[in-house]
Amino acid sequence: YRRLEWNSVSPTVDTRFGRIDLFIHPSEDRGMTYREAARIQGFPDGFSFIGSKSEKFSQIGNAVPPPM
Repeated sequence: YRRLEWNSVSPTVDTRFGRIDLFIHPSEDRGMTYREAARIQGFPDGFSFIGSKSEKFSQIGNAVPPPM
């Protein structure tokens, strides 16, 4: 398990970022949501992802971060 830290660098957001056994929310006992992963990647909150939860994590994890 890896709990993310509020004031630290995020690990690479990849297609596995939604797995609770790999990435845990910094202050809550749960995995990250796809929206939280998208924010870390730099997607604006209004950006739409289509598909199942795992498909959304795949889209986010396979994307080049928008700020680049």
